[in-house]
Amino acid sequence: TAMLQWYTEMLAEDAMEAMQKMQGDKPVRTVRMGADGTRLDQEKDVVNLVPGDVIFLEAGDRIPADVRILYCTDGMEVDNSALTGESMPEPRNPNTEKPSQPPTEARNLAFFGTCVLKGNATCVVHATGDTTFLGKIAQSIKTSYVKSTLEIQIEHFVHFIAIIAV
Repeated sequence: TAMLQWYTEMLAEDAMEAMQKMQGDKPVRTVRMGADGTRLDQEKDVVNLVPGDVIFLEAGDRIPADVRILYCTDGMEVDNSALTGESMPEPRNPNTEKPSQPPTEARNLAFFGTCVLKGNATCVVHATGDTTFLGKIAQSIKTSYVKSTLEIQIEHFVHFIAIIAV
């Protein structure tokens, strides 16, 4: 059981490293408000993005955080295969969704780790790091390890054999 536990922990660590590599290192065009209320156009590293930043995305860009689309060109598409496993690109638009709509099905959201395939967008960052949709999935994998029935039965069997052997 120790080997199995070690192996599953290694897989989880590899998944976390892969997620960190998905972040990319290309600076993102960002707009922030200065202290005096002026518009500041900046190039920010992905790690320096905060909720409320307005960012600009174009075809080929990896989405650096969970964002809400404010404006996009007609026919904008994103590749959500990293999140959903679906290979078909999904269209995006800035229209408001119903509150009951699940986030993964909302057409005005784009998620960290996915990629813009077609079109351009102006977006506002609403989640970064561990608070992103993908970050929450990674945290749940990392923290909620529960022994399977097979592992419990094998552990019980090993203890039973050890008692008999003694």
